[in-house]
Amino acid sequence: MDASTKKLADGFLDLFVEFMPYGSVTKKLMKLPLSFVLDLMAERSSARQAVDVLSQLANEIASDIAAVDSQYVENKGSAIAAAYDIIAIAKGVNMTPDLLVVCRLDATELYGRFMVAAAPTISGAGPERAGFIDDGLRKLADKVMTNADQLPGVNLAFMRAMLRGTNMVSITIPDDTQK
Repeated sequence: MDASTKKLADGFLDLFVEFMPYGSVTKKLMKLPLSFVLDLMAERSSARQAVDVLSQLANEIASDIAAVDSQYVENKGSAIAAAYDIIAIAKGVNMTPDLLVVCRLDATELYGRFMVAAAPTISGAGPERAGFIDDGLRKLADKVMTNADQLPGVNLAFMRAMLRGTNMVSITIPDDTQK
């Protein structure tokens, strides 16, 4: 992974800090260099596993978005700018485990939320950059939802939503005694 892709991956990792099921201090520590955080949290295997999952996902997304074939790009700068636009848009949507559950773990719904938030950025961008943003947001939504079961906090958010849902729905049990 080259330096620019690594920097992009760090931006996505920063985006995924909200998935950490820990307090605000730990989330702030996540913004420190990853190697420092891993050493600091090494004694907590669950924290280390969460960091590993998020860092792997951030690296995969950054590699996917950075893998633009240069022969199809008129302006490489617009692809790079679009990658950082994608991070800013996703941060603006406040992507959390609860949001993924609200979106019913559906990539199309998450992508729709991204596109609503992206409208001002896309309207001010040229066609090439707007295309990169659109494609990158679609890849991000797909990758996040495909890996949602591995993301810290998503299973808990899902269980909470299910329990809240069962409290709202009255269950009618048929009375078999009248037959």
